Amino acid sequence: TTIRSADGRVVFETKEERSSTELQAGRGGYGYTPQIPLKDIQPGTYLLHVEARSRAGKEPMGVGRDIEIRVRP
Repeated sequence: TTIRSADGRVVFETKEERSSTELQAGRGGYGYTPQIPLKDIQPGTYLLHVEARSRAGKEPMGVGRDIEIRVRP
């Protein structure tokens, strides 16, 4: 998870790694709720990027999403 300012500067970043054993042979995937401290982020428009990658199989695969957010005073 990354938050970038309008000029492309990274103002927040966190990474989390999970093991497939956590699923206990279940389906549906993982829950993910990062804690993002907004007290240190100035008001303005930012780009929130969330990405997930799988290392299973011969070639790693990934998917990501970008969401525009606005931090207000």
